[in-house]
Amino acid sequence: MMAIRQRCDGTIVIARRVFDSCVALVSAAAAAPVAFALAEGVALSRITRDGLEADGYSSDENLHDVGTVIELI
Repeated sequence: MMAIRQRCDGTIVIARRVFDSCVALVSAAAAAPVAFALAEGVALSRITRDGLEADGYSSDENLHDVGTVIELI
């Protein structure tokens, strides 16, 4: 009788750990897209609220080869 109870308790512990790990995997997989969508929404709302526009660098002659702007004096 005791062996059956120990086996049952062990099975319940393993099932609980499997369930917990599945929940952790699902929440981690869902957290990244949700965080990206929230960040994108916040950025878009700031752009529309503040009226931010991209800087107008029309030519590449002022750009360094690593993409940094060089001011010619």
